[in-house]
Amino acid sequence: MSKLMRIVLVAGLAILPACTTTPTSQPQAAAHEATKSSAMPAGRPTIEQFLKIRVPAGAALAADGTLYFRDWPDGIWQLYRVTPLAVSGGGRDYSPGKARIERLTDYKDGLAPFPSAATAPRCY
Repeated sequence: MSKLMRIVLVAGLAILPACTTTPTSQPQAAAHEATKSSAMPAGRPTIEQFLKIRVPAGAALAADGTLYFRDWPDGIWQLYRVTPLAVSGGGRDYSPGKARIERLTDYKDGLAPFPSAATAPRCY
């Protein structure tokens, strides 16, 4: 597995708890608590629970280590940015609670797939 794929995988796992329907101004710890409180109850899972499973898509890693991806916590695709924490030795930390996650768009009709930073200077 390439280094880029490992970074995308770790960052993707790091953002899942923080990408809830709570506003981005709410601290990540509170967002994580909201995710834990909506955990699946004991017993058989329901169809509604399966329909609410989210999978971020379209991850693109910029040259500065910033990760851009699409997610749909509200049912509409939006653009998010993960800014990793710089660590000594020039590395980056994408761990939950350490990397900063920001919602960049609030389109009513959603966001289409976007070009990566390597192929285009802007996301539309």
